[in-house]
Amino acid sequence: MATEIDYSAVLADLEEKRAAIDSAIAGVRQMLNLGAEQGVGGGASTTNERGAQPPSVRFDSFFRMSMPAAIIKFLEIAKAPQSVSEVTAALRAGGFKTTAKNFMPIVGSNLSRMKSAGETVNVEGKWGLASWYPAARRAELNAKPKQGRKRGRPKGSGKIKAAKATEAKADKAAAPKPTAEQIERIRKLDDAGKKPGEIAKEVGLHHFSVMGVLKSKKAA
Repeated sequence: MATEIDYSAVLADLEEKRAAIDSAIAGVRQMLNLGAEQGVGGGASTTNERGAQPPSVRFDSFFRMSMPAAIIKFLEIAKAPQSVSEVTAALRAGGFKTTAKNFMPIVGSNLSRMKSAGETVNVEGKWGLASWYPAARRAELNAKPKQGRKRGRPKGSGKIKAAKATEAKADKAAAPKPTAEQIERIRKLDDAGKKPGEIAKEVGLHHFSVMGVLKSKKAA
């Protein structure tokens, strides 16, 4: 007769082994951190995305941080330019949470966006903080083309137009009123096909005075 398996006991045994393994991993990480701080032992960063823990990076260094903030913090810790793979390994080792299967391209795109924002600089394939290279940042800003002036009405055109309108109103108000004889002559010249400007010259009146007579003539 087959013996029944006590899966509860199997699960408890596995969980106990897993707890022991997790404890051992935490101990090794602490040893790596101590060795990096004292300058002894392994501690050198690796170019492998899943490589050893980088120097001076704790397992919770980037806990609940955004990626840009975590990148900046790691570069401040490293104090030297780092490759994309080194930054990726540091984020993983420092407790940055991600579900991405291929994490390194995401880190690379973030570094590029941070460069456009003036936060990072690419130095011969490695990435550093822009604050380390102020001269390079100034050169990059000076190289950007200046934006041309937006098309549209020239500056102050509205004021010029308003001034002209005010001047025209003043001329119209100052124009002398035509006499009865002048009004009759203006109407006759208009019937003869003369233009307002020509009529104004012949009658000796302001153009606005002639236009006023012609307007009243049409209204009648």
